[in-house]
Amino acid sequence: MSKRQVDEALKGDPEPEHVQKEAKKQADSDLEYVYNTVDTSTKSQRLFTEQNVVNLETLLDKESELGTAALPRINKGTQKQLHNFCLWYQDFFKKNGSDADWKPHFDEDSLARFENDKLLAALDTSNSSDGLLEEDLELVCEELDMPKSTRQHLAQLGIADMKSLLDKKTDLELFSLPNVKKTTQKALLKACLWHEDFYRKNDDGISWQAHFNDETLASFEQEPSVERDYRMALDRIHEGRGDGGISNVSEEMINYAATITTKFLNKPLLEQCRNKFSPFEVAVKCHRALMHPRGSPHDLIHLVSGKTQSGKSTVKAVCAAVHRQLSCLLIIITKGVPERDDLKIKLNKLLGGCRETMDAGLLVVADTGGQIAKATSAVLSIRKELPHARFGIIVDECDAMYRTKDCAQIMEQRYVALMDLGPSFRMEISATIYSALQALDEQGKQVEMMEIFTTEDYSGILEMKHAKAAGNDAFLNPKSLGPKLGVKYRYISSEVPKPIESKTPLLFSDEHKLNPKCSACKGACGCDMHSDVVSKRSWAVSAQSVIPYTSQGMMDMLDHMLPMSDKGGEEDPNLDTSKEGGASCTKTDVSNHCDAKSTAAVAVIASVQSPGDVMGVNDATDESLEKSGATSPGVKQGSDLAGGLQAQVPLADEHTAEGKENHKHVSNMPVDLEKQELPGGVHCTKVNDAGMQHDDKSRGFDDDQKIPTDAGTLAGKLEETTLADVEAQEATGGGNGENETEREADLAPPMDVASTEKANKGGDAGGPVPMDVNTTETIEDPEPSCQKGLLGLVATNPRVYAEGNVVVQAACVQNHFASKGKPFVAVVATGVGVYCRFPGCAKARFIRRSLKTVSEIITQIDKVVGLETPIIIFGYSRMCRCVSFRSSTRVPTHMILSRGPGYSLEDYIQALGRATFNGLSVLKQNGHSNVTILTNENDFLAAKKYSTFVQEVNVKIKENSGISLVEALRSATKKLPDEANCFRHTNRKIGRRKDLKMKIPGREAFEEPSSLNDLQNKKDRYWNDKMTQRVMKLFLELAIGDASFCCCTDELVSAYEETYATEEGQGISVGKAQLKKILTDLEKDVIFEKVKQEGDTELAWTAKSLVALENMLNETLEVPNYTDDENWTTELAS
Repeated sequence: MSKRQVDEALKGDPEPEHVQKEAKKQADSDLEYVYNTVDTSTKSQRLFTEQNVVNLETLLDKESELGTAALPRINKGTQKQLHNFCLWYQDFFKKNGSDADWKPHFDEDSLARFENDKLLAALDTSNSSDGLLEEDLELVCEELDMPKSTRQHLAQLGIADMKSLLDKKTDLELFSLPNVKKTTQKALLKACLWHEDFYRKNDDGISWQAHFNDETLASFEQEPSVERDYRMALDRIHEGRGDGGISNVSEEMINYAATITTKFLNKPLLEQCRNKFSPFEVAVKCHRALMHPRGSPHDLIHLVSGKTQSGKSTVKAVCAAVHRQLSCLLIIITKGVPERDDLKIKLNKLLGGCRETMDAGLLVVADTGGQIAKATSAVLSIRKELPHARFGIIVDECDAMYRTKDCAQIMEQRYVALMDLGPSFRMEISATIYSALQALDEQGKQVEMMEIFTTEDYSGILEMKHAKAAGNDAFLNPKSLGPKLGVKYRYISSEVPKPIESKTPLLFSDEHKLNPKCSACKGACGCDMHSDVVSKRSWAVSAQSVIPYTSQGMMDMLDHMLPMSDKGGEEDPNLDTSKEGGASCTKTDVSNHCDAKSTAAVAVIASVQSPGDVMGVNDATDESLEKSGATSPGVKQGSDLAGGLQAQVPLADEHTAEGKENHKHVSNMPVDLEKQELPGGVHCTKVNDAGMQHDDKSRGFDDDQKIPTDAGTLAGKLEETTLADVEAQEATGGGNGENETEREADLAPPMDVASTEKANKGGDAGGPVPMDVNTTETIEDPEPSCQKGLLGLVATNPRVYAEGNVVVQAACVQNHFASKGKPFVAVVATGVGVYCRFPGCAKARFIRRSLKTVSEIITQIDKVVGLETPIIIFGYSRMCRCVSFRSSTRVPTHMILSRGPGYSLEDYIQALGRATFNGLSVLKQNGHSNVTILTNENDFLAAKKYSTFVQEVNVKIKENSGISLVEALRSATKKLPDEANCFRHTNRKIGRRKDLKMKIPGREAFEEPSSLNDLQNKKDRYWNDKMTQRVMKLFLELAIGDASFCCCTDELVSAYEETYATEEGQGISVGKAQLKKILTDLEKDVIFEKVKQEGDTELAWTAKSLVALENMLNETLEVPNYTDDENWTTELAS
C-alpha cells in the first residue's frame, strides 16, 4: 500500500464516495488496473476522464503530452508515471509479440526495473549525440552551449534536425514550446533568424554549417533588421528595463509584431472579428503602447464603443494575446463579480486553441475595492524585481467606474491608485460610452475613439418591435408595478393534486464540483453554495392575492407568446364516462363549476413525458399514479394520451361546503366535446382563460400540490360562458345563491390592482386613457403559431428575498400558464446563482454562478426539453451588463423591461441590450422575425437614439482634434440631428455621477424635431385635460420662445392666478401642491424637466422642447377664465 493510500485510510477519503464511483465507472478494467498499479488518485482519474482518457487506447494516444507533462490541471508526477507505463507497454510487445498478455507482467517492480534500464541507457549515451539529434541541430546546440537535458527534451518534442527547428520558429517567437526556458527559446530563435538571413544572402547550394559560429552570430546581431529590432524590444521588455531600453521602435517593427500576433489567433476568434474591426489594427495600437519608451503614448486612452452584445469581448481577447506575446501583465476590470466570471469564460473560449494561452499574464477582476487593490499588489510585486515592468489595463463597462466627482468611494480611490502606477496601455470599453467620455474629458485626458461595427447577423435595439394592443404599440407603465400591485392570482389548493416530480431533474452530470473547505459538500447532494443541487428556497406561493410586479399587459404578452401544448387539451378516446361519477353535470352543477370557489374542478391535469423521461413519468398506469398520490378524490383517471400523457379529469367540486350536496346529484350523461357544451345546452366556463386565477386565496405549489403541466385543460375544449348564459341559468333556478355581481367578477378577465382601483375612482380626469398595456386591451399576436426556441426575458422585479420577490413572481407566472396548458421552463437569474424549475416539478434546482453561465444553462435545458418548450428568464440587477442570455440555438424573442427612476439611461440601455445578439439567422430559423419588446415608451425612444448620438460625438471629436468634448460640441457649425437627441426623451441621469447630467449638450446643439409622431400618446393623454392644458399654455406664454426658459412653482402659481381671473377680478386660487402634481406628471412623461438654478435652493421647471409642448395644445378646447363648469369645479377641488 502506498503512502497516499495509507493517509487516505487514516484520514478518510479525500473525495466523496460517489465521485470515486463515477470516475471508476468511466474507465475500463485495463485502465483501472494501470491506475491502481501506479497509484493514481481519484481526482487525477476524474481529470483524465475529462480529457477523454477512458480506456487504454486513449491513454496511449496521449503519450507525447504525458512525456512533456502538457495535460492541464494534472499532477506532473502522475503524468510522468503514466508516460513510463506507455513506454513499458510498447517495449513489452516489441519483446514478446502482439499476442502476449501484459497484465501478469506489469507491476510496480517491473515498471521500476524498466525505468532503471532506461536511465542506464541514457547514461551510456551521455557523452554522445547518437540517437538524439541530427548533426546540423547538434552543431547549433553546441555553439549555443545547450546542456544534454535540453537536447533530450528537444528530441522528445520531435525537434531532431534544423528543418524541424525552423518549422517551430513561430512557437519560438511566442515562447510556446512546452517546458523550455525562454532564454533557450530566444537563442534557438536567433539561430533560425540567422539561418534565414544566411540564405537570403547566399545561394541554396552553399552549406550553412561551415559559417555558423559565435562570430557570425555576433555579426548578425549588429545588422539592422526588423526581426532584430523586434527581438531587442522583447529583450528589453522581458528584462524590465527603463525608458532608454527601447530606443529605436519603427512602425515597420510594430507592424511586424502585430503580424505575428494576428497570425496565430485561432479561426473562431478571427471569424468573430470579421467585418466588425481589424484585429491587426488593435494589435498595432497595443504593441505601439507597450513598446514605446515610458512617458509618451501610454497617456493615450483608447475608448472603444459599440452596440450591446455586438462582440466587444473579441477586442479584449486580441489585447490579451498581445500582452501574452510580450510577457506583460494585462489587468481587465469589469462590472460585478458574476460578470467577471462570465468574462473569464468568454475569454477562455475566444483564446482557446491560440498559441497565446491564458496561463500567465492575464488578471480579470471585478469593480470592487478589494479586487482592484489585489491588482495593484500584483503590479507592485512584479516591479520589486523588474522596476520598469510594463503592464496594460482594460476597463470593461467603463461608464460604471465613474461614480462621484471627488472620488469619495473606496473603489474609486483604489482605481485611481492603480492608474497612478502608469499603465503603458489603457483601453476603456462600453456600449454606453458617453458618461465615461465626459469624465475623461473633464480630467484632460487624450482620447482616441474606436467603434466596433455590427454585421448583418446582428439584432439590435433598432430592430426591436413593440407589442401591439388594439392595433397600436403597447407600452409598460412603471407606476403600475410593485410588490403588492399586479394581476390577481387565484387558485384552489384543495383541488390541486400532487406534483408529478418533487424536484427538477439534474441538469449537469458534473454537478459535484465541490469545495474542499465546505463540509456540506461531502454529502451525497453537495450544497447549494457550490454545486448544482435542489434549491432550498420554496417556490410555494401562499396567501398571495396578486402576482408581484406584473401588469395585465405583461400577462397578455406572455399569453400570446406561449403556445398551447400540442400534447394537451385533446379528447381521450378511451375515456370511460359510463361509470358513476363520470365527467358530466346538470345545469345545477354548472354554477358550482363556474363560481370562484370551484373553478379548478373542471381542469384537466396532465403529466409530461419530456425527452429522456426527465420528469420521471414512464407509461404511468392508473394504479401507479393512485399509489403515488398523483390523483385526488373525485378525479377520473384516463388512459395514455398522445405523447405519453396521463389525463386526470376532476369531476364535481365535492370538497367545498357548497358543493358536497350538489355532488350527490351528478348525472351520468357524458360531455359532448364536439359540441363544446354540457348536456342541456349549457356552456361551461373556459377555465384556462380566466377560471384558475380568480380566487382570493392565491396559492402556489409546494410538495403536496400539483403544478399543472403542458397538457391543456378540459375547459380549453369548452366555450366561455357568456353573461347571457349566466343570467339564463339564474332565471331557471340554477346557481348556489351567489349574487350576480360576484359571478360577473368571476367571469371577467384578470385585471391588475392599479387598474381596478383606477376604474373604481372613475378614471382619469378628462381626456381618453392613453394606449398602454395596463388597461384590459388584449395584446395582439402578430407572429405565426408554428414557432420554436421561444426565450422571454422579464426584468421588472428588483426584489430577491423580500416579500413579493422575483422567485415568487416566476412561480406565480409559471403556475398560471401551466394551468392554461401553456407550460414553460422558469429560470431566475440572481447574483448568487441561477434557479431553474421545469413544468410539473415542485422544487427548482440551483446552480452556483461560478459553475455555469446562463448561456450554458440554456443550452443544457434545450438538450433536455428541446426547442419546442419555451423558456422565460426572470431577473433584474443580473439582467444588466456583461451577461449573455442566449445559446447557439436559442436567442431572446421577447422582453419585458422596467427600470426605476433612480437608474441612469446607460443602465437602462444595458438592460435592454440583453435582448440584442449576434444571431439574427438563429432567430429567423426558429420562426421569428424580430424581438418583441414591452417597456416604457420614453426610455425606449431614448435608447434607440443613444447609439446615433455616440456616433455623432465620435465624428465631432475627429473633426475638432485637440479640443475638449464640450468645446467640440459647442463649436460645431452644424447642429446634431434630432435622430441623435436622446436627451429629449428622458429625464434620467447620465452615468452614475449626478453632476454629469448638467454637462450634456443643450437644446441649442440639436435640430428641432421634424416629426412629432412620438408625442401622440402623450398628446392623447392630456388632450382634454383642462387643468394641464392651462399650465402648458401658460408656460408657453411665459417662455416667449426662449428654449432655455425655466421658472419655479411659486412663479407659475402667481402667473396662473393672475392670468385666469374671475369676473370680480380676483384670481382663481390654485394650491401649490396641486400645481406641483400636474408638473410632476408632465415631468414623468418627459414633457417638463427639473433643473437647478445657481443661487436658488428650489428646483425650477423647464420644457424639454417648446415645439413639442406647443404641439400638445388643444386649441379647440375651450378653457374658460372662470369656473363656469360645475363638473370641472368639482374636479378642481378634488
